[in-house]
Amino acid sequence: MMSQTRDSVVARAPSALRSSVAQRSQIAAVAQYVERRLRSSPYADLRSVRVTEQDGALRLDGEVRSYYAKQLAQIMARDGNEVCRIDNALNVA
Repeated sequence: MMSQTRDSVVARAPSALRSSVAQRSQIAAVAQYVERRLRSSPYADLRSVRVTEQDGALRLDGEVRSYYAKQLAQIMARDGNEVCRIDNALNVA
């Protein structure tokens, strides 16, 4: 029921707003895909990285043990992702 209401509101919205909603939906789908890839990584550090959509970008959050792991997470997020930019906010501890 809620989805139908949201869909009807989006359908009546101006085209710029509709494309913005579609883009956010696409970025959210990419975020889920990237997070699944990181969770299945052989590197334990990468399995705890959180991936969210924020301001039209993928945001990587969490803590890793090396700059190599931070860069690897970014590379995995970039691989095949031409939809949005990546905000790598991972902390190296």
